[in-house]
Amino acid sequence: MSDDTDGLLAELADARREKQDPLVRYQDFRAVFLGSEQGRRVLAEIMLLTHINTSSAKLASYDPYKTAFFDGERSVGIKLMMIVNTEPRPRPERANTELKGNV
Repeated sequence: MSDDTDGLLAELADARREKQDPLVRYQDFRAVFLGSEQGRRVLAEIMLLTHINTSSAKLASYDPYKTAFFDGERSVGIKLMMIVNTEPRPRPERANTELKGNV
């Protein structure tokens, strides 16, 4: 991994371009966030930073612009939790193109 920000972002972009299987992504996220105490602490910190358990409107004192900002932060936490907690279903190999019976 590169130490400079531009190099790191380029490496991450290259890694993201590789097609990733949804099951592998799920397993990777679980290994990173639930596979160690450090990972659990980091996930807990992310959940605090993204206000996952707090209403965005309440955080923003019902200001619509602040609410939208906090909703954006909160959506990151929700997406992370969905990836970590929802094992993807296997996709069918191919679609059944044959019709059964006469239509």
